[in-house]
Amino acid sequence: STDTPPENIKIKETHRWNAHTLFGCAAEVWTVCFASNQQYSTYSNTLISGGDDCTMKLWDLRTCSDCNGSIMINRPIHSIGQEEYNAGVTAVAYHPSSEHLFCCGSYDESVRLWDMRKLSSKEPLNRIDVGGGVWRVKWHPKDKGRILVGAMHGGCCVVDIPCLSHCHNNNGSDV
Repeated sequence: STDTPPENIKIKETHRWNAHTLFGCAAEVWTVCFASNQQYSTYSNTLISGGDDCTMKLWDLRTCSDCNGSIMINRPIHSIGQEEYNAGVTAVAYHPSSEHLFCCGSYDESVRLWDMRKLSSKEPLNRIDVGGGVWRVKWHPKDKGRILVGAMHGGCCVVDIPCLSHCHNNNGSDV
């Protein structure tokens, strides 16, 4: 059967770096994801991380350097911090079918929708307060305008973004 895994699976770490700092010391990284999905590989070398330092950062794996045998990433390609986030960035999820979209949750009780092409503005496309610090965000696998959110005091909620079902241009990419 093709579902049977190989017997000798090897796991190897290839990259490590202090992605977030707080008061000059390494800070906890609470979330990370690849910026890609099954339909698009435009940002396949990009990672999105969030941490205790109230910052969301984007990293390009191609900007790595070898430091004493360890692969290190020198600096983020984008960093959005306290100008947008009032608490730690706790959850990030790349959209399962849109080329440029992802969402982030924070202990500041908000979920934000971001567009990779508009990060230099440091403004999300939109945000919603979910009534509690966000623990998890998960896109619906088939309904492209729906996010499931787990929040500390806000419980579980479903966030709908109705335009995502309709806001694609003629070539299929995000508007």
